[in-house]
Amino acid sequence: MYYENDLTIQLKKEEQKSFREAYQIHNGLLYHYAKGETLWNILESDSFFARNIRFSNDSNEYMTGRDTIEEFINNAEDLNKNEKKEILKQIRENPMMYFMVCFCEDGDLLSQWRGYAKNGVSIGLDFTDGMEGDADIQGHLEWFCVLNNKKWQERLRIEKDGAKYYLNGRPLQFLQMPYKVQYISKMRGESKQPDVMNVLQTLWKESEVEERTGRLLRYIPFIKDDGFQEEEEYRLIFDLEILGESKAHSRSVRSRKMEYLNSENIKKPYINLNYSRQYKLT
Repeated sequence: MYYENDLTIQLKKEEQKSFREAYQIHNGLLYHYAKGETLWNILESDSFFARNIRFSNDSNEYMTGRDTIEEFINNAEDLNKNEKKEILKQIRENPMMYFMVCFCEDGDLLSQWRGYAKNGVSIGLDFTDGMEGDADIQGHLEWFCVLNNKKWQERLRIEKDGAKYYLNGRPLQFLQMPYKVQYISKMRGESKQPDVMNVLQTLWKESEVEERTGRLLRYIPFIKDDGFQEEEEYRLIFDLEILGESKAHSRSVRSRKMEYLNSENIKKPYINLNYSRQYKLT
């Protein structure tokens, strides 16, 4: 959730508590697998790279979530044909500005060593450190700044006190926690996770009407094929679609934030996230 004012904190806590089945929080260490050089970059900069979901290792990853949401809408009994058509249009036109940092419950998982951390490390982080009791954990949040890209850091280098963090006089901040990925089988077989359609039903029924479609769209990155279920994955998700006063303003903000990594002749977009407890949320 993009932070705008103090009300955002309360809204985020209420969202966590209202949708506990969907937004599951892990009480303990979560592990991020990385190469050795990546570890040092994280330690030296207090920041993570978050990659766009469209450019993940699984090329069908985003489509799994989108197709599941579409199936849910098509089967919704409280929507007429025109309402379904309009919502499906919103889903298909979604710009997919989801950037993610991924974690596992298991700190020693062979598939993760092979895929992300050959000769590397698994970094254990406790996002609920210092919290006591499940109720407190459910309401716990971390906040992050999205750093300007290198081009804008250079252009703003003469400004005072951490100019690279700021946009229009204040840092671009997100309130977020890692939430558990839900796994779904195309065959609708048995799953260790709560049934995804039941989770979507909860999000749909308990949301205000004007918020329903938005909540479903934001849940797309948390749905994954159950062929990856052994990962027991959690994700920090940052949605960079609406950051400004208009779509044009949002595109301008994103142009200052996104960077591109050349990999296999493809420019893959990512953002740089700084853990930013030092900033007061005012």
